[in-house]
Amino acid sequence: MNTIQNVLFVDNESRINRDISYMQTQDETIELCNSQNVIYNIIKSHSGKGGITDQDIAQIGEISLSSVNARRNELVKKGLVCSNGSVPYYDDYGRQRYRTLWVKL
Repeated sequence: MNTIQNVLFVDNESRINRDISYMQTQDETIELCNSQNVIYNIIKSHSGKGGITDQDIAQIGEISLSSVNARRNELVKKGLVCSNGSVPYYDDYGRQRYRTLWVKL
């Protein structure tokens, strides 16, 4: 291996090691704000039961539904929670609707 190939090999190996270390760091640390953490813990505690709806999270955490939706969407984008089907309910007009169940990944 000549000098140029050796330098390229070391540079490439350093880049690979750096990328692996960065990915491991991302897997091990999850930065969540307080409201995200509350919602994540509620979802996590109900994951074994098939999931929980946004409305139930709002009721349990005494948080407005719009805040629950926003924080839960952030958790979905971070890859921490996902949908697990839905449950039917009836609205004020007697029409059947569905609410999404959320579980931790």
